[in-house]
Amino acid sequence: MMERSRLARGSRLRRLSPGLALAVCLLVALVVEVSGVAAMVDARLAGLWFAARGERESAHRVVLVAGDAETVERWGPPPWDGARRSAMLDRLAGTAAGVVEAEPGRMFAGGGALVDPPWSAGGVVAVPAARLGEAGDGAVAVNYVGAPERVPTVAAHRVAGGSIPAGFFAGRTVVMGVTDRRYAARWPTPVGWATPGHVVTHALAGRADGVPLSPVPWWGRLLWALGAGA
Repeated sequence: MMERSRLARGSRLRRLSPGLALAVCLLVALVVEVSGVAAMVDARLAGLWFAARGERESAHRVVLVAGDAETVERWGPPPWDGARRSAMLDRLAGTAAGVVEAEPGRMFAGGGALVDPPWSAGGVVAVPAARLGEAGDGAVAVNYVGAPERVPTVAAHRVAGGSIPAGFFAGRTVVMGVTDRRYAARWPTPVGWATPGHVVTHALAGRADGVPLSPVPWWGRLLWALGAGA
């Protein structure tokens, strides 16, 4: 009698096990999404992916015009005035396919954004490690070419001074951003610490090359979290 009772309880537990396992999985997925762990998981998975893949091929249709140390030495610390901005835009007019300010207001004072990055109506507002744009499903997973500096880059003062041939920018999108470490923001990315200008350049390069990444799906984060906790 007692043996039959134990067997019945064991049978009920076995029937509950799949449902209980599903409930635990869903709970873990919820915790991952709402606790900020999702961004960490994205960064970890992306870091492993980029390390294994190495540098990818690119047509380099996006150029970073940098407020670098050399420019700071000549112009002083940013943000710079509208005259500097106008001189640079005059050099780019009629050649560049478009001009984007990575962080409106940090490189040049006033004037507003030229073109907001396409993933956010308010410019760059959040960078949860491996993704760019607004937090949530609208964020863009950045398909980095390689290390942060592995994009075509020219000093802003050289562009404004006319020492870069106009043909260099023909048909290319230009991103303007501060890169001097004394004045630039720096964000953790799966390929190393990078300035917003570098991140935006890589993000647009992925789109221009036709190889954007999709954010890691919730079930991918769940599998990673379960595997990490095993």
